[in-house]
Amino acid sequence: MTLRNNEEQDPVKFLGVLLDPKLQWDVHLDSLARKLNTGIFMLRNLAKNVSHAALRSAYFAVCHSHLSYATLAWGRASDSKRIFALQRRAVRIIAGLGYRDDCAHAFKCLDILTMPSIYIFQSLVYIKNNLPRFEKNSDNHDHNTRSGLDLRVPYCRLERSQRGPNYNAVKFYNRVPTTVRLLPINSFKSRIRKFLSINAFYTYQEFLNCDMSNV
Repeated sequence: MTLRNNEEQDPVKFLGVLLDPKLQWDVHLDSLARKLNTGIFMLRNLAKNVSHAALRSAYFAVCHSHLSYATLAWGRASDSKRIFALQRRAVRIIAGLGYRDDCAHAFKCLDILTMPSIYIFQSLVYIKNNLPRFEKNSDNHDHNTRSGLDLRVPYCRLERSQRGPNYNAVKFYNRVPTTVRLLPINSFKSRIRKFLSINAFYTYQEFLNCDMSNV
């Protein structure tokens, strides 16, 4: 049976994630943007009638729940910046800020993780839960070096491959102090989440360049 062209191009929904035939994220991000816009509309109407605490709770129900679903899969997509822009719009409504006001401080005060921080958090938890699957630098040599306990960053020639979760997650994990890496999973998650909330990272590079001595 021969499939028609439009059937070949139809996206497939798998565990709530929309995948197109080219394994790109445009269709999924379009769907996510529509959900966030609906949530933002609801928040804007609620803001006239409820407290900031109630508005924050509503944000987690109508926006954050969608933002934090499978972020590890789509978080490094080239078009993910528009999703972060929508999140900032939602946070401005909660904080009572103007349309173009900076909201970095609002993220910290409201204890809401930025979209990049959600991706970083999920990446680090993914590594922590699957640590035996990853190779350490010390596995390749007998020398006692400072980076011996770091994980080996996989070689990725293509930029598209460098956007994958394994590549980025390993780079993020190697930035975490060894004392924090050795914590039990619940303590690890708590420490990492608190650090990400306090810093409200807007880009992944900010996290890679930051001082993590106080995690």
